[in-house]
Amino acid sequence: MTKGRVISFTGGGLSKIKAQLAALSPAALKRVQTRTVATLKRRLATESARVISAEILNTAPRNISKFITVGITDDSISVFASNTRLALSLFEPKWGGRKSP
Repeated sequence: MTKGRVISFTGGGLSKIKAQLAALSPAALKRVQTRTVATLKRRLATESARVISAEILNTAPRNISKFITVGITDDSISVFASNTRLALSLFEPKWGGRKSP
């Protein structure tokens, strides 16, 4: 089972975003920060379910998304998965013909 993944980001537009953020008032900057954290938390759970279901499990992302939670602290982002076993009926068999294992 996969223990970890490396995620890389390209920073081509970071200088433009930095200039836009510097022009904001403190109240607007706080609102941007709050919305960014909420969006990241929501999207990270969805993307994690998609990656896990496609690469590790043979089931639809909607079947495992309820078992994934995202925790965000001041200096870290964590993705947690429940230890609850999935029902066998959630897994989708793959049939590759009569010579399929």
